[in-house]
Amino acid sequence: MENTLTRLISLVAHTNRADKCTFVGDSAAEAGCLDPILLLYIIGVFVLGLISPSDTIPKLGTGNAASSAWVIAIQRAGIKVFPHIANACFLISAWSAGSFDLYTPSRGLYGLTKIKQAPKIFTRTNSKGTPIYSLAVSAALAGLFYLVVSESSNTIFAWFSNMSSVTGMFTWLRICMTGIRFRQGLKAQGISSEHLPW
Repeated sequence: MENTLTRLISLVAHTNRADKCTFVGDSAAEAGCLDPILLLYIIGVFVLGLISPSDTIPKLGTGNAASSAWVIAIQRAGIKVFPHIANACFLISAWSAGSFDLYTPSRGLYGLTKIKQAPKIFTRTNSKGTPIYSLAVSAALAGLFYLVVSESSNTIFAWFSNMSSVTGMFTWLRICMTGIRFRQGLKAQGISSEHLPW
């Protein structure tokens, strides 16, 4: 379940980057989240189901890249250049994920400092507005994930992963409850949701 939670949280976490955007009377926010989900997951899985025969199912779940349903489908299609394309995609994906995973905690620490819940040093930025000390702390903490190099530390990594997933689940539960109570408050005060700017 924690893997599912991690993926779900990752899907919607990109909205943290839109903290300076304004969406007034526009469905751009919804379209920006729905389109990738629709294209990458629903249509992708449908196409994958069409091109992968049922006898490939025993190969899935062996724990390496060769067990990927996409890899199996591409190999069956006979595309020779695919390993190079896949490596490029994996590198770009890893770079993007790493960038986002440094962006989110550094901005979170910066935000905590702005509301006086963290040391003031974390508000210092460079000429481009990057909170350098917050970023440095985030990058230093990212080094903890090198613990998985040894076999015995996989347990510790699983603990970190599970804590992250459960924390994300409770965060989204609180967001959901806040949204429900907000709508109930509007209704109790006789305010129509049509007057809201979003």
